[in-house]
Formats: sequence, C-alpha cells, structure tokens
Amino acid sequence: MARARRLLRRPDTIVYHVYVGPAHEHVGEERDDLVRRLEEFWAGRAQPMADFFLTEFRDSDHRVLVMIVEHC
Repeated sequence: MARARRLLRRPDTIVYHVYVGPAHEHVGEERDDLVRRLEEFWAGRAQPMADFFLTEFRDSDHRVLVMIVEHC
C-alpha cells in the first residue's frame, strides 16, 4: 500500500481505472475521488464485496502508469 500511495500522490503518474466498460484515465477531481475510494478500501471501510487490484507500468523514459482494476 505504501508504494501505491506514493505513486498515486505523484502528479506525473498516469492513472487508469477499469470497473464497468473500457479502461479510462482519471484526472483531476475524478482521480482524487478514486484515490479516496481506495483509501476507504485499504482502511477496511469499503463495500463488503469491493476489491481493487493495482498494477504499475513504466516505460523507457521512466514514466509511470498505474492501472486500477475494481471488482464487486
């Protein structure tokens, strides 16, 4: 969780989310809302069936993309 939190705090990290439909990038307030939902999940206060999987990707220029897959 510490690594994920650190990456999600970085403004240059690209964040994609998959829940219903195709993956899409989250920016601005939408990204902040997603991070708050993750924090609720990590604190054990999420919906009973909620589950999140995070994966980190880096390119040759060291740019970071975090893919968040959400399941219920």
